[in-house]
Amino acid sequence: MQVEGLLASCPACLNNFRSFFCSMSCSPKQGSFLNVTSTQTSYENKEAVKSLDFFVGDDFASGFFDSCKEVKLSSANDYAMSFIGGGAKEPKAFLKFLGDEKDIGSPFQIDFRYTKPADGELFNPRARRCSDDDLQSRCTCIDCPDVCPGLPDVPPPNAGPSCHVGKISC
Repeated sequence: MQVEGLLASCPACLNNFRSFFCSMSCSPKQGSFLNVTSTQTSYENKEAVKSLDFFVGDDFASGFFDSCKEVKLSSANDYAMSFIGGGAKEPKAFLKFLGDEKDIGSPFQIDFRYTKPADGELFNPRARRCSDDDLQSRCTCIDCPDVCPGLPDVPPPNAGPSCHVGKISC
């Protein structure tokens, strides 16, 4: 819910974000792409995750990053990536920022791995693209250059009839 306001203008980015963290938290297959590497005792005296490895595929990582990299925050005159990805310029830096344990962010360390685990699989669903036609994906032109209409070709100067107003060229 904390990122909803930041990413609402681009459904692809928001829904990839949701899919990513919901799968990590609730997927019945999470044991195949997550590996708890250390635990700690919670305030309630229960065992809790301290760190884990998240095995993610390059295709999803790139698609997730690409769906978010151009999302603008007009209120901050900046990109959403500055806030949700620490200004990352590529997918692995984006995921690293998301996984680093910090007060506002991940409550435990998430280390991303990009090779298939010996006894599992990579988390690698098809990421939504900001240019997909469905309403759960398609973003506006300002947040997704792929949906912006192209400008018509403009012929080079002196390629056609000349225009003058008096002796001054148009």
